[in-house]
Formats: sequence, C-alpha cells, structure tokens
Amino acid sequence: MLEMLAILVLAWLAVGVVLGLILQWTQSLNRFQVAFSTWVLGSLLLAGGAYWVLSQDPVPIAWLQRWREELVHQVAVDRAILLEDLPHAQMQVQRFLRLDTDADQEAEWVVVYTRRGSAGVRAYIFDGDVGTPGILYPYPLQTPSDDYLGDTARGLAFRTEDVVKLGRPQLIVWDPQTLSIFKVNQRPADAAEMGRGAPPRYEVIGFFRGDRVQREGAQVTVWQRALMERSHLAVRQVYEPDPVAKSYFRSGTFALRDPVEESIGFMPGGPSDFQDSPYPEAIVVAFYSDVPKDGAQRYLVPALRDAYLNSALDYGSPWPRADLARVLVREVRYRPPDPGAERATVTVAVVPLRAGQPAAEAPAPTVVEWTLVLLNGQWKMEAMRRL
Repeated sequence: MLEMLAILVLAWLAVGVVLGLILQWTQSLNRFQVAFSTWVLGSLLLAGGAYWVLSQDPVPIAWLQRWREELVHQVAVDRAILLEDLPHAQMQVQRFLRLDTDADQEAEWVVVYTRRGSAGVRAYIFDGDVGTPGILYPYPLQTPSDDYLGDTARGLAFRTEDVVKLGRPQLIVWDPQTLSIFKVNQRPADAAEMGRGAPPRYEVIGFFRGDRVQREGAQVTVWQRALMERSHLAVRQVYEPDPVAKSYFRSGTFALRDPVEESIGFMPGGPSDFQDSPYPEAIVVAFYSDVPKDGAQRYLVPALRDAYLNSALDYGSPWPRADLARVLVREVRYRPPDPGAERATVTVAVVPLRAGQPAAEAPAPTVVEWTLVLLNGQWKMEAMRRL
C-alpha cells in the first residue's frame, strides 16, 4: 500500500514539474498562477489516468491489479468481496462482464471461467436478487451433459433477445462453433428452494455445436464437415424451435428436434468460385449451389450454357429456372478419377424448391448422374442422366 502511495505522489510531482516548465516557458503567467495551474492540471490528469487504469477489468498492469484487490479487501472487508473469490477453487476466472441477463433493468455480473482439467469455458451469473442485501447468488449456465459454452473466454459473446417469442428475452451465448440459448425462469420466492427440483433460473432450450454455427432470428444453421472429405464439403442443417414448447429440444430430452432443412454444400466464408477445383464432385455441388443464378453456367461445358440460360436444360428440376428459389443437394456419390483421367462421373440427389416453398413440403429427391470432362485444366459438366 505504501509503495502504491509513493508511486502516486512521485507521478503527481513529475506531472507538475513538466506542466510547470511548460507554463513558465510561455512567460504569460506569474509564479502563483503557474503553481496553481500546475496543481489543478496535474491533479486532473493524474486522477483521470488512475481512474481509467483502475476501471479496466482486469487492470492491464499486473501489480496494479494486485493492489486493487488488496485495497478492496482492506477498505471494504465487511461489505465487498472480489468476484474472483466466489467461484469454486477448481475454477479459474477468465473474464467479467456486466449485462442485464434477466430483463429486470439491473445489470448482473457474468463470470466466465475455465475448469481445471477440462476443455473450454463456462459461466456463472451472479445476481443480488435473493432478497438479502449484499448477497450475490450464483446461477450456473448449465448446458446438456455439462458441456462447455465455447472454446475461449475472449471469443465468447453474450446478448439477450426474444428468439423463441416467449414475450421476454432469452440469454444467448455463442462463438463461431457453439451456440447456447437459455430461457430465464422466475426465481422461487424462497431462495432455499433453488436447486431442489425447481426449474433452473437459466434453463437451456437450445445447444448447438459444429464446425460453424450461425443464427438468423430463430433459425440456427450448423455446418459439420467430414474429417476425411477431400473437397471440404459440409453437411448443413437448419433448426427451428417448437412453436408450442418454445424449445429446440425434443420434449423431455436434450436431443435436438429434426432439422427443418438439410443439404450438402460449402462452409460459409470460403471461396465463391470453384471452377479451378481439382475435384469433380465440388464442381457439381457448386453448380447446384448457384442455381438458379446465371452464374451457375460457368460450371457447364460451353455447349450447355445457352440451354441453361433459356431453361431448356434438364438438371433434375420439374420447374423452369424462373420459378426456382434454390436447389438442395441431399446426397453426393463419386469415385475419384484415375490420375491423368479426363472424364469423371458424380451422382447427386437433389431437391429443387420454388420461391416460398418450405423444405418440409419439398418433393422427393431426384437422383441424377453427371459426366464431367476436363477442359483447359478445369472440370466442366457435360451430360446428365436421371437414375
């Protein structure tokens, strides 16, 4: 403590000397004005700088962080406790943030921590809502099978939004590979009832993990890539909550409901043009990913492009191109061509969808086989037959 006070005094004197020299150099003030101005400006700069540094969480300077913790314990020993001291000894706190997680117009403390010996990060919500002043109650953000919320504390994001239309916000926690949605239940009137059969304060109603997870409104899309898939194709699954139960899980379980849409494609954020791909199956999937856009013609041999643009090409759709919204690829089968081969075949099962048509009302998949040829070092789709 004395070390810290000595440093603050020396810093104040240093700032004062520098400002005094500057003001004296201007020769526009007398000595009293110089001294008074130096004291005022130096104090303001020092106080502002100290406030900014100490308000960081944690303080970016290690010894200042230790001093702040010591100060809290000594000055407010009966009225305050560091949040770092609240989690279990096996938990290592990584990050704090303030967020109104339960829509009570008061910000709670979100504490993100790692558990020694296990992967990923987890979190507690500390809330002073138990009715006893000065008491913070820890509410865990419990996921199915006690799984982790994300890979790192820095990459984990939090927000509140009424995703499933409950009339009150849910807490959403996510990073690029994991997404969790928690419903906020009413706290029992008697705090002693918490954890004795009452629903958890933060009840998970959706938990998703994949190579990439994205949310748009209530729709959650998960991409999962096969480990040994050479062309980096990924399975895309789209989930929606039960409109009655307001949950993404099947009743009474933590198993996700069946996806409302499923297809094979490419991970988001990748290249937009696959013409130079050495893999014929990637060319076929890229073609159907672009249908009904004009750009899909680039994957065809020149002789087929006019037919595609004029809706005269059969690629497995019963409707003209103008009526299509998109085509889902449900299955891909292929045998890698021999080295040096200039022809290849790829079989796909496709489901064309018209504008406004949900995937649940789509027709049965159409299975087609494409023959591809190598032209100027690029695979092009030359002929198709229905199977």
